[in-house]
Amino acid sequence: MIKTDLSPEEREEFMKEVYHQMKKRKLEILTTAPQYARVTLLESQGKNVTPAHFYIGESNAVRTLAEFIGGCGAGRIYAGIEPDGTVTPCVFLPLPVGNIRTEPFKEIWETSRIFNLLRNRNSFTGQCKNCPYKNICGGCRARAYHYTLDIMGDDPGCIINKRVWEDIMKHGKPTGVSEVNWVDESVVMRLPVLYVPSYYSAVEMSGEKLLEMEEGGIKERLHA
Repeated sequence: MIKTDLSPEEREEFMKEVYHQMKKRKLEILTTAPQYARVTLLESQGKNVTPAHFYIGESNAVRTLAEFIGGCGAGRIYAGIEPDGTVTPCVFLPLPVGNIRTEPFKEIWETSRIFNLLRNRNSFTGQCKNCPYKNICGGCRARAYHYTLDIMGDDPGCIINKRVWEDIMKHGKPTGVSEVNWVDESVVMRLPVLYVPSYYSAVEMSGEKLLEMEEGGIKERLHA
């Protein structure tokens, strides 16, 4: 993943360019990068801020809102639901916290220990915990997890955490942790898996047989 990801410097310059193109062309351009809130705030000299992935505003109300819901919304203002009903903090963060087939979403949303940890940015570790922009940004929890195996750790994609990125480039991603139960939620760290019900496999097999029959018929007609 690190070979195809943007470096902190590339991401920073890209977000600045996105913001300036937005102002120049009078378009609203958004990104899921939580650092974009910091970039818009600094590049506009405090006039603009992005409270979430879907809006940029200038009023005091927007700036106040950004302090509460700003930045990464994983487990805070949204969640992911996989085809089999598994609930995760975000589509990019495949940590299962429950399943809507066995318990109500409302119960998962309110009681998940991972969700409640993500909502408390004072639980962050490293630089993200002390960052002056943590309330409007909070770092990408998915990137922190995938690169450091610490869901509350530093986001190495941020220019402020450049040293973390450089350490990973030099020494590689942490290894040796395959599963964890550190929130006592029977959560297993896993790779994203596309759930395909068995009947889809049956449909696939039927489709392949039909294609083979059609190809056979075409060949017969060509040889006739």
